[in-house]
Amino acid sequence: GEVIVSDGEIVTEAQYKMLDSLGIVKESGLDITLYYGVALLVLLLATAVVVYIWLFDPEIIPNFKELFLLALISVIVVGTSLLVRDISPYLMPTTLGILLVSQLVKRRLAIVMNVVLSVAISLFASASTGFFNMTMFTIVINSFVGGMVGLLVLKRRHQRTITLIAGLAIGLSNMICTFAIGLVNNANLMNVLIMAEWSAGSGILASILCIA
Repeated sequence: GEVIVSDGEIVTEAQYKMLDSLGIVKESGLDITLYYGVALLVLLLATAVVVYIWLFDPEIIPNFKELFLLALISVIVVGTSLLVRDISPYLMPTTLGILLVSQLVKRRLAIVMNVVLSVAISLFASASTGFFNMTMFTIVINSFVGGMVGLLVLKRRHQRTITLIAGLAIGLSNMICTFAIGLVNNANLMNVLIMAEWSAGSGILASILCIA
């Protein structure tokens, strides 16, 4: 008689696993088409970055160091996010990319990379369930808003204190966004507060990793 999830409530990973254990969630083994779809979307996102660089920052193309930095930052952000995903998808440091690119490459390019990485990471976050959910939507919104907030705070390069402040600002922005989305979705208030706390930790984690 216990209610696992109510209608309109954000489904957490723990709730999804509980529903799966009860046989409510239908599984058909390895869904190859799902991974093909994710791979195709990631390829399109990468192509969008290449086209942007070719049109607006062509001086980066012959610069192997900056191209390598962009690739390395992308791998670090995605890899770190996948490592902490099992703890909570809201903890994934999606704004780490905009912090690193803005300081090591270019601020304008950092905005583009933030959009691309946030969408890519949200795809990986929901790949296990195979559907677009509120978790994915929240991660994207947090990255968009939090990334811009962090970029506004991060006016000077190579200053650890400013980077930490930017992380705190991103964390606060993430918390507010997550809380607002949870209320719009009529989710359980306690669950929303927990998700908001994890989202705040995402910004702080991103700033710590940036200065590490």
